[in-house]
Amino acid sequence: MPTEGELIESLVDAMRRAGCIDAHAHLMPEVLQNRRHKDALSIFGQYVRIPMLASGLPYSEWERMHDGSVPLRERFGILKPYLERIQYTSFARAARQTLEHFWGVPELTDDNIEEVSRRIAAENRPGLYERVLRGHCNIFHVCNQDTLQNDCRDLQVYQNQNILLPVVSLIDVKGPEGVEVNHLIGRDGKGSLDGYLEWARERLVEMAHGGAIGFKTFAVGEAPVDRSLALTEFADLERAGVEMRIDVPSRLRSYLHDQLLATASQLGLPVAVHTGYWRVNQFHPVHLIPLLERFPGLHFDLFHAGVPYVREIGAIAINYPNTSLNLCWAHSNNASMAASALDEYVDWLGSDKLIAFGSDVHQTVEKVYGHLELARWNVARVLTRRINVGLLDMDGALRLIQEWFIRNPIQIYRLTVRGGLNAINCTAIL
Repeated sequence: MPTEGELIESLVDAMRRAGCIDAHAHLMPEVLQNRRHKDALSIFGQYVRIPMLASGLPYSEWERMHDGSVPLRERFGILKPYLERIQYTSFARAARQTLEHFWGVPELTDDNIEEVSRRIAAENRPGLYERVLRGHCNIFHVCNQDTLQNDCRDLQVYQNQNILLPVVSLIDVKGPEGVEVNHLIGRDGKGSLDGYLEWARERLVEMAHGGAIGFKTFAVGEAPVDRSLALTEFADLERAGVEMRIDVPSRLRSYLHDQLLATASQLGLPVAVHTGYWRVNQFHPVHLIPLLERFPGLHFDLFHAGVPYVREIGAIAINYPNTSLNLCWAHSNNASMAASALDEYVDWLGSDKLIAFGSDVHQTVEKVYGHLELARWNVARVLTRRINVGLLDMDGALRLIQEWFIRNPIQIYRLTVRGGLNAINCTAIL
């Protein structure tokens, strides 16, 4: 009889060999990654700032820590006092796993900071994504929202990046040709709400035909859909010269949201929805309920397990068949909360309703590995507990792994995988 640790490791190993879909990231095209300044401090970039800022690091110092024009050791001096404080957080665990796997060091120190930085810079060359994502992570595809390219506005950047599949922002307030404007603008070049909507609908159709696999939006409070009130708000924005925000409630946003979700429904593509953390309560998953009811034929993939509203989003998922629960970023945000929620979801939801992993990595592609390993370990400990108490057997655990990491994201986002879906069978790998 294997010990708990041995069983966890055997399941993690099964996941590594089975491969997976990264069901949410923000990776830039590789050519842009190759041009970026990268060093050892990059591994402690992005989300690792969250517990550091909570422990008192000024944001200006965080920015200086990642300013390549500042000497490396001076920047490391900013990080060092916080390393011990945050080392047990899920954010830091993902970073440390990345460090150890790629460069063989469990921690950054004065003795290794320069050598690790040199190696990271030397490896930042063409072929990086294939080596890291497919070679080290065994990822088939990444469902990718490319924020650095204005939310996949230019699908051309993906043509030589067959690993990255674009998920496009549902609402784009930049207007035709990506011209920076401080108000919504139509194809006619004037501030016309109908002109803007005509362009916005055509944009979604063009993106869908060009290879986009889905659209992305936020769980923001919905106002009643009223065209006349939307027109009034639009005129107010025009007069004030202010750009509409898509992450805060307004009558105009709700009207545009309704119109463009109808277009997405006609196109048959899923809509990914940011729920939960960042701002407490701003993206509460309950905000989605009116949309789920208005668009029963449109599939909504609910991101981040609603952290910290993991039970509320589970209740939504069980009540609405046009939803799936995506644990992207949840494991590396709060591994214990994600594991507890996943254990409850197994009791609550069919296996087709869950996607186990999305890295949510923006900048340093190597960090996808650390986020993925944390997700694998988290899933393994949930399944191991269920095996040990007789709620699950090994065949059942491997079937869940297959569905959560591979089959469900492929089916929800209608992906094509080499060899076809039936060729992916992790139940035969142990």
